[in-house]
Amino acid sequence: MRLISIAIGCAITLAGAAGSASARPFDGLWVFGDSTVDTGWYNFRPSGQSQFDQYLSTYNLARPRHVPPTYGMGKPTSSPGPVSVEVLAGLIGTDVLPADTPFQLGVFPGLELIFRLPPPLTGIINFIGTNYATGGARNHDVNTPTTGLFPNAVPTETQISNYLDRHTPDGESLYLISSGGNDVGVAPNMTDPTTYITGVADSLAASIATLQQRGAKHIIVADLPESFGTTEEQTYRHLYNTELMSQLNTLGVRYAWGDLNGLRQQIVANPAAFGITHTTNDLADRACTTPDPSTGITSAWAYLCSPISPVSQPISATFAEQALFADNEHWATGGQQILGTYYFCLAEKTWPQQFFGIGRIIPPIVALPPPCGGTSIARAP
Repeated sequence: MRLISIAIGCAITLAGAAGSASARPFDGLWVFGDSTVDTGWYNFRPSGQSQFDQYLSTYNLARPRHVPPTYGMGKPTSSPGPVSVEVLAGLIGTDVLPADTPFQLGVFPGLELIFRLPPPLTGIINFIGTNYATGGARNHDVNTPTTGLFPNAVPTETQISNYLDRHTPDGESLYLISSGGNDVGVAPNMTDPTTYITGVADSLAASIATLQQRGAKHIIVADLPESFGTTEEQTYRHLYNTELMSQLNTLGVRYAWGDLNGLRQQIVANPAAFGITHTTNDLADRACTTPDPSTGITSAWAYLCSPISPVSQPISATFAEQALFADNEHWATGGQQILGTYYFCLAEKTWPQQFFGIGRIIPPIVALPPPCGGTSIARAP
């Protein structure tokens, strides 16, 4: 098993924004998981919670079209700031649109043909996008009314299965899985929380193993930040992380471990080094304003946060860039930028041949902020 956990001091070479396709370290970025990496799934399909859908999918799918669609919302961050995987995608020279983004073909000025299929994502290819993550997703189980999560969330293992039904894994692409937080959230309501958590960790590990067996070679698996929250939450997150890693190792999966827990601890210990001023999810530190109680929205309102949103707005662009949290659970622009950069550093540290192999020489262009170190390093192929 090849396990890499990157430290704050690693100094690497950053990919230039411009360059030929041959200079990209990976052919593409495929993402699976929950709201930690969702880039707008519910802009195109209803979440099943009306208080969100009236501003997201219902608004976006209205005819005639609303302008702008969804008020620029739909991602769990302080929009228009990017989500971590969008930062990562930009650094490796690709994009990471939601996998349910409909293919649009311009025929005449002002006219477009939009092709869609109902779920599951099967049949002819009529969607574009490489991000299957859906907010509210658990690893294995679909949500029920009692879970309090988006009813239409697609379980992460089903996301991977849907991808494998339609695609052959590319040995030159990067894969990122970030999931499990919602399982920890519902665990206290289970008859045996410990058995439930170990079970969902094991089942996700099996799906990741299948992904590797089908051809994926470059896989990042993110852990759960276990260093904050209640004692019970920390205990369950630690159990999940330990079990997931153990099962991946047992199954012989070759992966890079995304140490979000360690990264968050480093940010909180030295926020100035990361350009962060607001480190908690307390009211005074959150980048997005709290929705009015009349909306019925008490959690995850980062999905509805943008400068023109009728529900929640960033305090300011500067505040969002200096904040770790956008709402009570999701990271803001500042935190997302750091996390996306961390994923890039982790990929470069784990698979340097992708960055410095034949035909893949990535020139340094800037000094890198934490968590990558302060200076980029040019290296010969």
